[in-house]
Amino acid sequence: MDSTVKLSIFFTVIIISELTGLGAVLNFKSPPIIDWTNDEDVLFRVETEEPYPDWKSFDEKRWVPLICGAKGNPTPEYYWMKNGEYFNWTLEGSRITNPTMGFLNIQNPKSSDAGVYQCFAKNKWGISGSKMLHVRQIKLEPPKNYSVIVKQVFEGELVNFTCEQPDGYPKPFVKWGKYIDEPTFESDFDYLNESDPRIITSEVGNMWIWPVTQEDATKENYTYICVIKHLETEYVRTADRIKLIVLPRNSSSAQNAIAPVKLYTTSENITVLWNEYVSLYCTFGGIPPPKVTWKKDGKIICPSNSRPNLYACGRRKSVISTRIGYANEGKYTCEVSNGIGDPISHTINLKVLAAPYFYSKKSEHIDANENQTVNMFGCFAFGEPTPKITWIYNGKPLSEAPTNPRLGVLGNSSHILIEKVQISDTGNYGCYVTNSEGRIYKETSLNVSGEYPTIEISKDSILETVEGDKIGLRCDVYGYPDPAVKWIRNGAEVTENQNLSTSYGNLTIRNATFADAGEYTIEATNRLSTVNSTINVFVRRRTEVEVEPDYVYKPSDYYATFKCSANVDRNLTPEFRWYWNGTPMNYYFFGIIRDDGRTLMVPTNDSVFSGTYTCEVKTRLDISSANATLVANPK
Repeated sequence: MDSTVKLSIFFTVIIISELTGLGAVLNFKSPPIIDWTNDEDVLFRVETEEPYPDWKSFDEKRWVPLICGAKGNPTPEYYWMKNGEYFNWTLEGSRITNPTMGFLNIQNPKSSDAGVYQCFAKNKWGISGSKMLHVRQIKLEPPKNYSVIVKQVFEGELVNFTCEQPDGYPKPFVKWGKYIDEPTFESDFDYLNESDPRIITSEVGNMWIWPVTQEDATKENYTYICVIKHLETEYVRTADRIKLIVLPRNSSSAQNAIAPVKLYTTSENITVLWNEYVSLYCTFGGIPPPKVTWKKDGKIICPSNSRPNLYACGRRKSVISTRIGYANEGKYTCEVSNGIGDPISHTINLKVLAAPYFYSKKSEHIDANENQTVNMFGCFAFGEPTPKITWIYNGKPLSEAPTNPRLGVLGNSSHILIEKVQISDTGNYGCYVTNSEGRIYKETSLNVSGEYPTIEISKDSILETVEGDKIGLRCDVYGYPDPAVKWIRNGAEVTENQNLSTSYGNLTIRNATFADAGEYTIEATNRLSTVNSTINVFVRRRTEVEVEPDYVYKPSDYYATFKCSANVDRNLTPEFRWYWNGTPMNYYFFGIIRDDGRTLMVPTNDSVFSGTYTCEVKTRLDISSANATLVANPK
């Protein structure tokens, strides 16, 4: 009694495609287009940084997500650049992971993770780059001075408190407050009322009170505290503590009229980035408090009755604030007077710079036919100083690409013109814009219709099977227009019959015979070219197994001997294995296997050795077996 285990062989010619499950798919090429990235820069805090006692953080940002996803056919592969160099994130071990596509998750970030990142997606048709992503570390350095200072002044005099502003990102700012003992949370601070005309502050952290009153003195455990905050986070630190002693007024400290005295002013020449918020200071003290009038290029802007007013005038008009545009560049003059002495003026020359920015940030995709002229707009960039534009083709400067006489960069490098485009022009054309204040990137994807047919074989071009098995030859092809696909065997085109069928380029033989062996060629043709790939199919003889004798009943000899013979194709090598009631014989101590597995000797002195003995013969293509039954003679 024979039983046969069949090995089914299915040969696949694979092309990666976004469309699956329909046999061979005619794939449409597409260079990558990155369409999923971080919307804004990423901030992080270093986890190992030891917080100071007066540090508070509500959002510690202890991981960095870098987002990068692209579409394209074939499916794109990804890599990252950091600060203009290839970034091998795998060297960081498990700290940086790649959950999907081009995404990176940086766990427990370090200071060295800060930088400018750019993701690239590539396939055989091009390379796409993302916008520049700035990853910045949140920092707030501790104040250099941290002490309790005692100041003593007479009532009516001027007192000056200083607070050294520490380095930090985002840029920190300083506020002053009173508090008893040590503050724990920001809500515990009692900030001073800066609308009080006697209190004057500067952007660098200094504060003046003039004239001082007895109410300004610190009592018991109260101190003046310099509070340092981030503009965009909830980080809080405190610096100097100041105790103020106010002595009773004497004749020299009588509150007489005093002409304006300069306390703090913005530098005479400053540079501000476009779209940033800026405050200009013209802080003077005096008795009575002086009035301030602001002019820009000779015209009064504060106080102003015009509406809308682009400037916010605060702190008795000693400060003007606005969000900077190019129109804000110019000469600002503050005129100060309190009726005592001559008026005083201070001039600030404000220069506006701008990091590069695009008129439109949207990336473009252009589909074109061969021999069409393509004008790729998309690099209208602005900035101050005037930015430099460099065109990138598939991840490298255009200057390093093969010379293309049909391509020209026009309009101060704002766009590219390609005459009579060819399939070889397919790819991503990026616009890299830089000046002293920053750098930006965007690109246009060009896909030229008309694709030479291609066939990619992922396995060896030789297929072996045994007679009776199924043969499956699958082909996925690239090409545009859609290639016509046909199969050829031994020089003649394959025709369908009851045993052979073709569908979408697939060829299936349901029950292979020796006559089906031969050289099979798949041929794909469109108006551009014809390509082919060849597969050699060999059909081998199926292994046949026989065991003699196939039945032994109460033998008189001490051992029953079974012989296993196999009819095996000469190109295949057999391996023999024996089983007792379905379990491999090597699990048991009884039985002797000889002749490379062809002979099995089983003891017969006990009925326990009765059962079914199976000889299995395995080759690299099939498995066959035959059985014999033993009824052992009991003692």
